[in-house]
Amino acid sequence: MARSDNHVPAPSGRLLAAYGARALDPVSAQVLPDQRIQSTVYVANRLLMRDAAPGSHRRPLDDAVRELRLRLDGDARGGRCVRVAPGDGAPATPDAWRVLQTLRARDARGMRSLGVGLDHLMFATTISGQPYYSAHPYYSAHPYYSAHPYYSAHPYYSAHNGPVAQYGMVGFGATQPVNLVLPKPARRTDVSFRRPVVAVLDTGCGQHDWLAEGVLPAIDAIGDTGPGLDSDGDVTGPLDGMRDPLAGHGTFICGLVRQTCPDADILPIRVIHADGVILESELLSALQMVADLARKHANGEAGGQPIDVVTLSLGFYHESPDDEAYTSLLYEAVRDLADLGIAVVAAAGNDATARPMFPAAFAATPEGSEEPAVPVSSVGALNPSGSIALFSNTGDWVRFWEPGASVVSTVPTSFNHGLQPAAAVPDPHHGIVRENIDPDNFASGFAVSSGTSFAAPVFAGRIAQELIAQETGSLTAVSLAAGDEPVKRMQRTIETLTARQSERFGRR
Repeated sequence: MARSDNHVPAPSGRLLAAYGARALDPVSAQVLPDQRIQSTVYVANRLLMRDAAPGSHRRPLDDAVRELRLRLDGDARGGRCVRVAPGDGAPATPDAWRVLQTLRARDARGMRSLGVGLDHLMFATTISGQPYYSAHPYYSAHPYYSAHPYYSAHPYYSAHNGPVAQYGMVGFGATQPVNLVLPKPARRTDVSFRRPVVAVLDTGCGQHDWLAEGVLPAIDAIGDTGPGLDSDGDVTGPLDGMRDPLAGHGTFICGLVRQTCPDADILPIRVIHADGVILESELLSALQMVADLARKHANGEAGGQPIDVVTLSLGFYHESPDDEAYTSLLYEAVRDLADLGIAVVAAAGNDATARPMFPAAFAATPEGSEEPAVPVSSVGALNPSGSIALFSNTGDWVRFWEPGASVVSTVPTSFNHGLQPAAAVPDPHHGIVRENIDPDNFASGFAVSSGTSFAAPVFAGRIAQELIAQETGSLTAVSLAAGDEPVKRMQRTIETLTARQSERFGRR
């Protein structure tokens, strides 16, 4: 069998069930002649399209659905979603992939004009979580909590825990508390320019002294009324006493933006569910909201918000990247931001694969296409030594590299969960407790963690810092009627950072 560098692990059955999702298997899935597909994960009974309202424009899709003895219903997510349901009196299993394939066979051009596609499940790109695969994919049953927690038979040398898995172990890059004695990043109070705004689309932002200023009111884009991962820390399985793998993920990212560019403002937008899943339909709505806020600000309308950079530590693998990803609604949404002069930064993913992960892979131009690539800045992760982290995805579509393994950033100080120090005894001389490190007590407010999730916000911060460096004191709203000045400004910024990286890494 030929060697492949495109393999990615499969999601857990529990995760699929939670979202009514299916894993598309290239071996068993229905395909057309000469069609090649790859694995992906999608909501089984939902389709995305440019305009989901009933009408003559939707006739090809309606005909394909009737052929399968199904029907289309409205969806609570609004104008871009339709729900696939059994037809009247006809037993059938709704499957968005079958509908898509039937439509493709009937009218592939019409399918593209409608913008019809799967509603993919996307996942956060951090080593400590990666719920795409399982709750704790890299270290079964948390081997570092065993009787010999850090070196029981050197588990990271075993077949199950290989070199990539080592990043998921405490002491080798996994999330763990640390002490930090560096001063709080200095944020200027008297500035003559508008501070650049970095929108962090993630799990939110918790309380932290480093983030007490310059963090704008958070926006919840998923309508989740329950406790957030950056306030509670134990939302999934609250009876197990364990910190959720992605708890504090957004706070950690906000802290990296603050360290890289203290003078930037941060806009937290919650798009990631407690289990680490992002529905493509919900991300589309969030990106549309960002574009609307930026447009209103540029036009001087009430309710607007300047946004200069969007950082996305999430992604998915498309089933037909060369054929379909670049005609998708997600592609259009990202291009819309770029056309407003907003820099979009996306993490490359943590699966040690060259298979393109989207939206980061929009940084590349599809083969044979004359249309330029969407100006996405795709970011892979570096080790502390400056080498590429073994877990980081790679390929020609990965354009930038930033620290992403064993990086230190902010965590809500309230996080203190069920794990306890292995030993605790009173100190006979000072009357306080002596103990080893409590592995999930983050009272220090800082942690070390790994993932391309954290390389992306570092680069987002560099963009914001470069915007300030290029500013002459007039970084103010520019009317859309003024043409493409915001776009040119962002192009100059990315070009400057590209040249700077070339100096640092040569041809990397």
